[in-house]
Amino acid sequence: MSPILSSLYGRTWWSLFLRGVIASVIGIAAIASPTSLLEFIIVLLGILIFVIGMAGTIGGIVLWRSSGRFSPMIVPGAVGIIIGLLTILSPQTTARLIVYLIALWAIVYGFSEVSGAMKLRRELSGEWVQLFVGIIAILFGIVLIIRPITAGALAVAVAGFFLLTLGVFWLVMAIRTKRWQGWSQ
Repeated sequence: MSPILSSLYGRTWWSLFLRGVIASVIGIAAIASPTSLLEFIIVLLGILIFVIGMAGTIGGIVLWRSSGRFSPMIVPGAVGIIIGLLTILSPQTTARLIVYLIALWAIVYGFSEVSGAMKLRRELSGEWVQLFVGIIAILFGIVLIIRPITAGALAVAVAGFFLLTLGVFWLVMAIRTKRWQGWSQ
């Protein structure tokens, strides 16, 4: 067996195999139904934010009661509870909000790149790359505003393709590692 593979994975070839199976299954799910998976991920994020908010609020109240002074942990905890609940109850609205914020950033970034390219045009050649990046960013932001859920689902599908590719790679590496190590171990 390769000394590098032996030192990295050795007898834990099964961990590569398990990672490969999990990544492949999630990748296939993301490619097959990106919108559903996007909503599921957002709901999980909402649950996480809600639990963190609850923990912060409870911790802040315990500190307040024990010290007699208001704890600043209560405020972000309460905000976390509210945002977590809103995210859990309305994942599509949360997805749209996130996508709109990314769209706004892309448009502002794009205009700054176009502006920078116009200023550099007087001093350098090759400013077309910066101009091109700016225009693409603006167009990307506009597409996100026009079709927010479609754009989010497309991002999930692309991530799914990446996960599937990574999963297959891990599966192949697990099988090769086990083969090099000998099937009897």
